[in-house]
Formats: sequence, structure tokens, C-alpha cells
Amino acid sequence: GGRVFVSGRTGEKNGFYYRISGLYRDTDGFESASDNYRARQEGRGYEIIPLKLEEWAISPKIGFDFNELNSVELEYKHYYDDRGEGVKGDDRNDGEHRHFKNNTVRLGYKGGNGDKRWKVDVFYQLEEYYKLYDRIGRADTDVDSDREDYGLLLHFSTPFLAGWNTLGIGADLKQGKVDAQDIDDDGIGFLRNEGIMRFYSLYLQDEMKLADERLRLSLGIRYDYVDFKDGKMDANTGNLFYNYIQNNPIKDKNWDEVSPRISARYFFTDAFSAYASYGRGFRAPELDDMCRTGWQYVGPKIANPNLKPETIDTFEIGFDWKVLNNLKMATSAFYSKGKDFLYYVDTGIPVAGGGYWATRNYQIKQNVGEVEIYGVELDLRYNLTKNVSFYANYTYTDTEITDYNKPDFPGAVDLEGLELRNSPKNIVNVGAEYLNRWVNANVNVLWKDEQYTDDANTENETADDYFLVDLKFWRDMGEHFTASLAVENVFDEEHTETPHGKDPGSGLSMESYNPGRLFIGMLRYRF
Repeated sequence: GGRVFVSGRTGEKNGFYYRISGLYRDTDGFESASDNYRARQEGRGYEIIPLKLEEWAISPKIGFDFNELNSVELEYKHYYDDRGEGVKGDDRNDGEHRHFKNNTVRLGYKGGNGDKRWKVDVFYQLEEYYKLYDRIGRADTDVDSDREDYGLLLHFSTPFLAGWNTLGIGADLKQGKVDAQDIDDDGIGFLRNEGIMRFYSLYLQDEMKLADERLRLSLGIRYDYVDFKDGKMDANTGNLFYNYIQNNPIKDKNWDEVSPRISARYFFTDAFSAYASYGRGFRAPELDDMCRTGWQYVGPKIANPNLKPETIDTFEIGFDWKVLNNLKMATSAFYSKGKDFLYYVDTGIPVAGGGYWATRNYQIKQNVGEVEIYGVELDLRYNLTKNVSFYANYTYTDTEITDYNKPDFPGAVDLEGLELRNSPKNIVNVGAEYLNRWVNANVNVLWKDEQYTDDANTENETADDYFLVDLKFWRDMGEHFTASLAVENVFDEEHTETPHGKDPGSGLSMESYNPGRLFIGMLRYRF
């Protein structure tokens, strides 16, 4: 594979400028299945194959600078991704695989006059998604999904009342649309979903510098209005999800929310500053969670057209301290409380008809009544010499579902008091860098704590903790060339963050694993 970046301009301060970037990667892949998972699938007649990957992208951009403050630019991005799922049935040479084609066009203008600044951006994006489910003993399923997104972003800022006060106002308008269908090769299974979601946001912010600019104060407020409409689900009677679609009619809905924000930072000295902040986050349900019933990354899932938006209030305090000229420290602590938290839960209902998904239950996105999340983060950087430096980062996070209205499913679990899935309590990252005239070197060590990967916090759905050691060596060769070699996962540590539990019948693990030791060589040329 390779990357390329080419850029240039016709003048130093004004005139045309351009940039073209590209990416290409192609690999036969690796086999991610554990021995137990391999035995289980091969016992059913499936073949475990490598996770192949073909990926490429190109992004040309052209613009014109009228002067230092005013410019216009046009950008286009094309991205293609085709990757295997590591398992093969009896019909397709490539086995299960999925691919994306993404096309994005953006036109932007930014300008200014004196102390005033403004910005306008418009964009259009089309994503074409395809996935093949290669089955034995039943028809294959082709998933086709088209998504359209477009929007407009406006921003204007100006000094207000005094030079130490800057007022900003803006709008963020966008629409998303999905049209997707799953079709079985035998024509018996059919599934379709459609929907449109529109977002209208207005915001106002005020940035102030007080007390000889030692106090930085920021105030903001945002209004969001979200409109969901034209939601549709349809399936024929031969589809596994038919009953759940018939019981879930979709109605048009809209929601709105006012979200305040405030933050303050005070510089006690040039070397030490502290801050405190509060903000509310607002997130509407996703289109897929409202209207798509079918297969997704969580497995077989049921749409929930009765979802509501979530809000999260977050409080944070922290400081930045230059302890010595060569030692820097940053520390923060936060507390978040979420209401109507959007979260995937297990219905406890096994997939109808068994077969490939026999060990998985239907999943559904629910509004969890309340969740609490709190934690601390510590960053250190020490420069022993000009060429030798060390760094360390530690993060602690604790999560709890404090209020939960259990859904009306026969196998649903009461989640109150449990942790959120995919939330390791401890993460440690340390490293060192050595620069010299021969070969520069960096070593990085990551430790990630164990984490639950299901909503019920069961032991057989826990991803174990793991250590990873990465190395990188690089050297500049002349003015234009840089050669590098990276070794990821030096000790070939077997690890995963997506276990799939154990087969109830055999007790075998269904885990798949991340890549082992990986060597990446690169030669870079700068024009």
C-alpha cells in the first residue's frame, strides 16, 4: 500500500492553491478466529478464511485566497473499502464480505474584515453499502443500503462591547436519509427500511478575556430541533424479523433541547493554570436504530421507533502545570450524568429458526433511564535531554446504570447497578522517544483493563485485559526521503475486544482475535 500528498500554490498570500491526497492498501489478511470458534464453524461446514482488505481513497481540493482573511475552496473525497468477514459458506468465492463506496463534495468560504470573521460550508455525501451473508443450508442474503447526507454550516464572530469580549453565532442544518434492503437469493426473505432525519441547530457563544487576560471565560447556549419522518419497515412472511416489524409501526416524531455550556480557565502563573467546565450534550436516535430491523455489528437487532434523544450533563475540573522547564503535567477529573441514555440491550429472545445465529439473541436499542460516568486522567511528559523524552498517560473510568426501566421482553435482564459495556476501568499508556543522527526510535507500551462486552456483564462476554508493545524506527535520508519501520504488538499478544461468548451447547469460545505481530515499512518522499 501507499499514501501520496501533493500540494502547491501560485502565490505566497493570495492566488490559487491545490492539494491532492491518496491512499491505497491491499492485503490477503489474517485469520482472526480462535481455535474453538474455528472448530465450531468448520463443524457446521463453514470454512475459516483470512480477513482480506482492499481500500483506496482520493481527495482533490482546490481553492483561491483573495487575501489573508478571505478564501473559497472546493473539495471532493472518494473512499472505497472492501473487506472480508473471515468465514466462507458454500456459494461465494470471497465468502462473507462487505464494502463501502463513499462520495463527498464540500464547498466552503471563510472571510473576515477587521476583527469580524465568518464561515460558510455546504456538503453532500452519498454512501453505498453492500454486505453478503454467505450461508450453508439456506439462501445467501445481500444487503444494499444507500445513505444521503447534506447540510449547511454558518458561523459569524465579532468583538462585542469591548475588545476583550468576542461574540459568536451560528447555525448547523443537515438532513440524513436511508434506503436499505436485505434480499435472500431464493426470494423468500425480504427486508426493507427507509427514513429521513433532519437536524436544525442554532448556537450563541461568548468568549471573554478578563483580569489582564489571566481569566478566560466562555459561555454558550445551543438549541437543537430534530425531525424524524417517512420511516418505513417492510418484510415478507418468510423473514426471521417479520413478527417484530409488524408489531412496530413507525410514526413521525420531533424533539428539541436547549443545551447550556460554561467554562473558565485561570492562569495563576505562566506555568500553572486551572479550569472548570459544565456542558450538556444532546444526541438524537440514529436512523438505523429507529427503522432498521436486521443484522448489524451487534448481531440480529430489532428497530425501536419509540426511542427518545439522550442528554448528558458533564462537569470537569483540571489543571496544566509546567513543573520544570522539561517536565509537564496535566490532570483532569470529570463526572457525567446521562438521561434516556441510548444503549443496546439483549432481549433474551433467541433468533427464530436457529441456524447460523442460533447462539445469539435479538438486540434492541433502548433508552436507559439514568447512567453515571466519572473518572480521572493524568498526562506526564519529561524531556531528559533535547533528544530523549518520556511520556505517560493514565485514565480511570467508572460507569454505572443507576436507573433502568426493564423492557417488556420475556428474557430481558434488569441492568440497574451494572456497568456500561466496552468501558475498561483502567488504561495505561507509557513510552519513550530517542532522536539521533543515525536512527530515531520510539517505544510505546499500552495496558488496557478487562471490560464487559454485553449489557448483562456476564463473565463469558468479558474481554480480558492485555499488554501491547509497539516499536518504531525512522530516519531522514536527505531533504526529501524518510524511511521508517514500525513493529506493532512486538510480543505477538493474543487479544480481543469483541468476544462473542460461548456456545451454550459445546461451551466453546466464539472469540475472534485482533492481528498479532505486524511489521509496517514505509518510504516517504516530500516534494
